[in-house]
Amino acid sequence: MLANVLARITGDPSATAYIFRLDTSYGGGKTHGLIALVHAANGMKGVANVAEFVDSKFVPKTKIRIAAFDGENADPANGRSMDDGILAHTPWGELACSLADKAGYERIRKSDESHTSPGAETLAELSGVNGGH
Repeated sequence: MLANVLARITGDPSATAYIFRLDTSYGGGKTHGLIALVHAANGMKGVANVAEFVDSKFVPKTKIRIAAFDGENADPANGRSMDDGILAHTPWGELACSLADKAGYERIRKSDESHTSPGAETLAELSGVNGGH
């Protein structure tokens, strides 16, 4: 998982799927895997032997913005309170707030309020992919 996600982040041609479903039983390592991804996306700072975990060519050299969605506390009908008085109704709304604050949310407000997924170009803009936001 670590190598595949980092390959995708760094644009390596060996990258595989955009989406990984973490589906293991309780105690199967999902949280540890996500924590490892955060450390890796932050350049593996403080990790003595990077090669033990992943090929160093996959470690990002530039700042990577990280956002997470907590589905357990989501509230699609009423919205979940975010910073700046925003009520996000969808994962896209919450992620936009995390990645680009109020301006990011405003970029996808119509999609969030209508409970529809924004287009790929908009998501790329919010995530900073291909020179976006």
